[in-house]
Amino acid sequence: MKMKYFVFVIISLVIDSIFAQSDSLKNNSISLGIEIGAIKSIFLNNYPQNNNFTPGLFQPFTEYIPPHTIGVKILNGSKYVIGFNYIYFGKSNSSNHRIQGDVINRSYHAISAELGKCIEYNNFTLSPNFNINYKLSGIEAVLVGYIPGSWGEPVIQTFQYNSFGIGFGSTIKYYVLPNFYISTDLRYSHNFEKNKPLGKPLGGFEEFYKNYRVNRDAITLSLNFGYQIKIRN
Repeated sequence: MKMKYFVFVIISLVIDSIFAQSDSLKNNSISLGIEIGAIKSIFLNNYPQNNNFTPGLFQPFTEYIPPHTIGVKILNGSKYVIGFNYIYFGKSNSSNHRIQGDVINRSYHAISAELGKCIEYNNFTLSPNFNINYKLSGIEAVLVGYIPGSWGEPVIQTFQYNSFGIGFGSTIKYYVLPNFYISTDLRYSHNFEKNKPLGKPLGGFEEFYKNYRVNRDAITLSLNFGYQIKIRN
């Protein structure tokens, strides 16, 4: 049901944009951009002791699949852009030398749609945009604490990601060749995520579960390589 709502919102945005620009569409060229890139994210968890998923002193992060993004963008001449993106993010770390509230693993798949305004200057294009996204699936595994009386055995609780989100951002694009370009996307997004634990939480840590909230806010930076195809002159 949630996916149906998401598709409806995307279609509505596209239709509204097309009708709003109907006059300009008759006179402007239409181009299709295909992009692939890598992303870096800062997550703004609101648990007081959460370390924002930064590396510890003893154990570096491991990345099983590098975070990446794939997308297409429809450009209405030099005025507007409509974009669709698929994003994967995944990082994990050892629970050694960690404190309560530290994120041990975070990964998710997401699709997003954006609507932006193009501002051109020489070979550069700046596009402020509004975006919506939906996390298809994902997890956030957090260190709850250590079992009393054990030899440092950690208690790790996994929460599920599955939510809508909204945000804003900006894209800077530079044309290296007439059809090839590089771009950077800086985005802030807020997801309407709720605590959805996978499995029954272990007793004895009620205060932690009362105060902890899964990540809802993130700042993402991506570096992309793109190829632009002119559909209509």
